[in-house]
Amino acid sequence: MLDGVEFSAPEGSFTTLLGPSGCGKTTLLRILAGIVELDGGNILIGGRNITHLDSRLREIGMVFQSYALFPNLTVRQNIAFGLEMQKQHKATIAAKVDQMLALVQLEGKEDSYPRELSGGQQQRVALARSLVTQPKVLLLDEPLSALDAKIRKKLRIQLRDIQKELGITTVMVTHDQEEAMVISDYVHVMSQGRIVQSGTPREVYTQPNSLFVANFIGNYNILSADILHQVAPQFIDFGAPQYAIRPETLQERGFSGCIELTATVTDIVMMGNVVQFELEAAGQRLCCHRLHRHFEMDFAVGQKKVLFVDPLDIVPIQEDSESVNHESMYSDKKAG
Repeated sequence: MLDGVEFSAPEGSFTTLLGPSGCGKTTLLRILAGIVELDGGNILIGGRNITHLDSRLREIGMVFQSYALFPNLTVRQNIAFGLEMQKQHKATIAAKVDQMLALVQLEGKEDSYPRELSGGQQQRVALARSLVTQPKVLLLDEPLSALDAKIRKKLRIQLRDIQKELGITTVMVTHDQEEAMVISDYVHVMSQGRIVQSGTPREVYTQPNSLFVANFIGNYNILSADILHQVAPQFIDFGAPQYAIRPETLQERGFSGCIELTATVTDIVMMGNVVQFELEAAGQRLCCHRLHRHFEMDFAVGQKKVLFVDPLDIVPIQEDSESVNHESMYSDKKAG
């Protein structure tokens, strides 16, 4: 169930609908594709109202989470399927399929069947099949979720490169925050059928507007104004009920104007390239992140530490019910 959702994907952009399972993001994508019927409002592509058009006439390509490849068709035949349905000339089809095979780096696999391909290769076949008909908009429904972490990281960069090379307006659904940050031009965070915050990845990450977004986007330290006054007497209250501080902004050295926080180290957790220091201040758990190369052995459990934070990195956040905004900040931009 969606509730008054309104958003735009600027032409040529990579826009992501980000949110937890059940928030409505896939339903929204399927409405755009014409798979689910819209019961109110309009869908426009380049100013053209496609709300009541059959899905086959919308000039939209879609890559499903399951890829939905035809198991009895080869890679070449799968990619060519849409062109054949359009009754294009055989020579034209062959040339376009060859172009797609090169674009998704599957030359030499054209005669293979889906069962003979890896998950990443199947994903690229599905992408090529959607792109070969030259849609005006490409929709991606959790396209990398079935792959292991290492392959996902590689393919999301390839996906981004392909999208930029073709300049195709793309809307992707994902629950993976890191994926959204890496690949997107714009992110719309969804919760309970609503868009609760919109912006660039940097804006959404550094300026969460609610407790939900702060908790979903990153491992923020969430402190009330009362707690902040206890652990950082220099703190100036802006009137918000809570404040968010990113773990990486807590520093061991300060500069003029920094706010000091005193806390006790309770645990040190090795997280690969990052070390997480867990601390306690006025009964509140805090965490502080450092790149592994900056790990200092004088951080010891039980030790009191004075940490510094730039006042600009203390972000006021509102209660979730106050932060919901149905209108995207990009609604005045040209839709793809």
